[in-house]
Amino acid sequence: MNSIVRNRYTALSIFTLTGGAALAYGCTTTAVTGDGGASSSSSSSSSSGSGSGATSSSSSGSGSGATSSSSSGSSSGSSSGCFGTPGRCTPAATTLITNFDNYSPTTADGGFADPTQYTFYMNAMPPAANALLGGLLFINDGDGTPTLSMVQGYMSTYAVQFGTTTPVGLVDGGASDYGGFLEVYFPATPMAGCIDSTGYHGVSFWAQGTSGAMQFGVSVGTVESVDIAGGGICDDSMDAGACKDFTAKETLPGATWTQFQVPWSSFVGGIVAPGGCTSPPGSGLLRIQFFPYESYPAPNYVISPMPYSMTVDDIELY
Repeated sequence: MNSIVRNRYTALSIFTLTGGAALAYGCTTTAVTGDGGASSSSSSSSSSGSGSGATSSSSSGSGSGATSSSSSGSSSGSSSGCFGTPGRCTPAATTLITNFDNYSPTTADGGFADPTQYTFYMNAMPPAANALLGGLLFINDGDGTPTLSMVQGYMSTYAVQFGTTTPVGLVDGGASDYGGFLEVYFPATPMAGCIDSTGYHGVSFWAQGTSGAMQFGVSVGTVESVDIAGGGICDDSMDAGACKDFTAKETLPGATWTQFQVPWSSFVGGIVAPGGCTSPPGSGLLRIQFFPYESYPAPNYVISPMPYSMTVDDIELY
């Protein structure tokens, strides 16, 4: 399924990856200490509500005072996974990956900014040595009217929204409308380009949206699971399905802003480079993807194409 989808997708962003050296990675288990917040749970969860002061790790609602639980605080725990060659991955010095609020709707010459060209820096701004450049990629199969835009965020100025509107099936009647996905990624370079987040427990974000199945997937691509062209070390030159990111499934909350905290232990199904790790690590993180699911209704279980829309804000580690 993944190979079919990727063959049909067309990219709407031209933010370019820079190929990095294929450095050896290995597996290990270690005790880590970092400002990752509370201890990791074995699965992710979400809940709904409204009002002020929401502080749950998986909460939703509106009103003032709602905060993410990824606040700084020293904690210790066991973290298993692949640990990058020293100097290859940039340590996560902050929890925040991006909240999109540095987006400017206009260009320096007074024109309208293209959201597909949005970039951000994690950790710090240049010339800081640990400044890590990131960008967006929206991939879709061309059906309907695919759009990527910056909209009002969850208690913030901006969030990123992607989806397709009616009518669907402009290309082929919708028979193979698989939807699309949004990717937040870091260009790979020999000395940086991936996040070393071994002091954290997982990925946190706020989201809202709808799809045919009212579910979405979130995946993490690591140096071991990403192909060489994408900056990883997984070789898919002989088999297009040889590399696969780790994925977790969640329920789309409709119009209600909901916070999701997905621990590394919830991501499953990855295929990694020979000798790489078989469980998703907190190190070597190259990309995070979000993709709404369409429905496959009984009795034929054939995809039922429908418009989809998903808005994401405050992507961070916890």
